[in-house]
Amino acid sequence: MRFLKSIPVVALFAAATCSVSSQSNPAGKQGGWPLIVGGGFSIFNMDFPQTPSAASYMEGGTVWADWTRIPFVPPKLGIEGEFRQISINPPSNLSNLRGKTFLVGPTCTWALPGLSVYVKGMGGYGSMDIPLAPYTHDSRTVWAAGAGVQYIVRNHIALRGDYEYQWWPNFLGQKTVDPNGFTLSLAYDFRAPHRGY
Repeated sequence: MRFLKSIPVVALFAAATCSVSSQSNPAGKQGGWPLIVGGGFSIFNMDFPQTPSAASYMEGGTVWADWTRIPFVPPKLGIEGEFRQISINPPSNLSNLRGKTFLVGPTCTWALPGLSVYVKGMGGYGSMDIPLAPYTHDSRTVWAAGAGVQYIVRNHIALRGDYEYQWWPNFLGQKTVDPNGFTLSLAYDFRAPHRGY
């Protein structure tokens, strides 16, 4: 009878002295912020002067951000904002040629394993420095369309290739100027899920 009475005490003592291990498996996964931020290098045909034999290929930098998973919006749709400055390697006869754009607009993305393909339409502000008297600068509303591919390199890091075509209507009171070109970017994807313990 004494032995039976001591069993609960021994069991409690044994339980208290056992080693306790922490939880080793995640309780679940939590999605990150619905944002991708990137920066890259662009090469653009500035379409100035407007003659096919004198295309003005120049380079510059681009920074951009995509907002996805917008509440009450279909999951394929998002919004992109970008800033681009093209100022490197101007033609020798147009040494002061420069271009800047601030654009924003909707995107539509199709996700594949490790890869996503998207199209975009944008509008915003553009300015161009022009080395031709009497005009030295022009700014106006700019429209653009583009498409690209984004590949997840590792974890949150992505590599992105993008083509964009722009319309600058009534440039210098004349016909539309159409700068267009490619951008190669490295991006950080805040959307990738992380483990919660």
